[in-house]
Amino acid sequence: TTRTLRFYEQLGLLIPQERSKSGYRLYGEEALVQVQWIEQLQDMGFSLGDIKAFLEGLDQAQNRPTKMNQIRSFYEERLRETQKKIQNLLALERQLEYSLLALDPCPRCDTQAEEHQCRSCIAKTLDSQDTNEPLKQLMPKILEPLVHRALHPNPQSEQTS
Repeated sequence: TTRTLRFYEQLGLLIPQERSKSGYRLYGEEALVQVQWIEQLQDMGFSLGDIKAFLEGLDQAQNRPTKMNQIRSFYEERLRETQKKIQNLLALERQLEYSLLALDPCPRCDTQAEEHQCRSCIAKTLDSQDTNEPLKQLMPKILEPLVHRALHPNPQSEQTS
């Protein structure tokens, strides 16, 4: 959009080839490639600030080998960050899968069910002192406080509802 092009120009990411007599910005084919490149980098997780800083550093480089090394470093750093994010997301995926597995014995209760019916399904697992209890071992640390809170509500929250 025109707004995007103006914004990129303000950031120094895009420079119009020239201006018409009436002041309109005129861009060449190179600008289209530049805009597509910026959008691709944003899709990959780069912020406009990252892109600007990278381009400024690239413009200040003294020679082509230095510029190519900067490009390589830029992408290597993003690759490391991406790999770390993937590891964190995979760990989260495992935690969520284990959480659902730990909740599996708990039937989907009718919200009108009696409290004692709902508490019995997973409370036994939580209250178990047997660390060899299979569900206790699978119960992820991120799930246990939530289940505990659901099964043992704060007396103050019950008074206000």
